Amino acid sequence: MQCLSGGLTVSNKIVKQKKSSQRQSSSFDNSSSNTQDVYHFHQQSNMKPKYPVPEPETLHMDALACMLDEEIYSRLNSLENDRQKVIEARFDPRKWEEEICYVRRELAMRRERHMIHENYIHNQIRNFSEEEANLPSANFDNVKYMVN
Repeated sequence: MQCLSGGLTVSNKIVKQKKSSQRQSSSFDNSSSNTQDVYHFHQQSNMKPKYPVPEPETLHMDALACMLDEEIYSRLNSLENDRQKVIEARFDPRKWEEEICYVRRELAMRRERHMIHENYIHNQIRNFSEEEANLPSANFDNVKYMVN
């Protein structure tokens, strides 16, 4: 048994694979090699990795759709910060990246709907103005129809 960073122990088999992969990928820098080794270790072990932050909560798309914009932006910032911490600790950030993708997709759909709605309102105002301009002008006094 040998000790890796963070107090993790592994068998000689994984350590040998690690050493052989370092020899094969000598052209890569040392930090990317270590990151790949940590990923490889977690894929082969039955232990659940100890992430530096809690795993992201998976929200259903309907729950995201009901959230306010501020809540979604807050969630996005939190997920990105947690993802960065996971990367710095050399763990696989796919869980965080997947949630970030869902949040960004929701924000993109909201931006698109907002643009479509703005165009609709703009067209309604323009059409109303055109109709008003095409009406015949009236030269009569409306004062007699006003109620006192």
